[in-house]
Amino acid sequence: LAMEVYEALNHRGVYCDLVTGQEVLKVPGSSHVSCTAEMAALNTHADVAVIDEIQLIGDEQRGFAWTRALLGLPANTIHVCGDTSAVALVRHMANTCGDEFELHTYERMTPLTLDHGGLPNGWSDVQAGDAVVAFSRRNIYKARRAIEAATGQRTCIVYGALPAETRRHQARLFNDP
Repeated sequence: LAMEVYEALNHRGVYCDLVTGQEVLKVPGSSHVSCTAEMAALNTHADVAVIDEIQLIGDEQRGFAWTRALLGLPANTIHVCGDTSAVALVRHMANTCGDEFELHTYERMTPLTLDHGGLPNGWSDVQAGDAVVAFSRRNIYKARRAIEAATGQRTCIVYGALPAETRRHQARLFNDP
C-alpha cells in the first residue's frame, strides 16, 4: 500500500518519498512521505498523518507498529482508516491520552460479495482482474502455473519477500495490463 500511495501521489504531481523496511526512495522537492507503519517517523512533525489498516494494531506480530504510530506520530491531526473492529481500542487510547476522537464511517463505493460457488470449473474460471490469495510461496507459484495452464493468461505475483522493484512491476502489470 505504501508503494501504491507513493506512485499515485507522484503521478498526480504531489511529490512524495517512499520509506519501507526494504527501500527508501527520496523525491527531490517532496513534501509528503508514504511509509509502512513500522517506518513511521516519530521525529518529524506533520500537519496531518494518515494511518491505514488500523485493525492490524491487534496483530501479534506487527501490531506494535500501529500502536507506536498512533501514540507517537507528532501530528496536529491523525486520520485512522481501516476496519471498524479497531474503533473501541482506538477510542480508548485517545481518551486515555486526553486526545479528541471523532468517528466517520463511509459506505463502500463498490459492493464486497463472497462468491459461494468458488471456481466450479477449477482454475479455468479465473478471469482477468481476479486476485487469488495463497498463504505460502510454494502455493502461490503452484496456483500461478495452474491458472496460466488453464486460461492461457499471464499472471502477476506479489508477496512480501519479492524485491521491491519486482513487486512494483508486478503490481503495475496487474493494474495496467
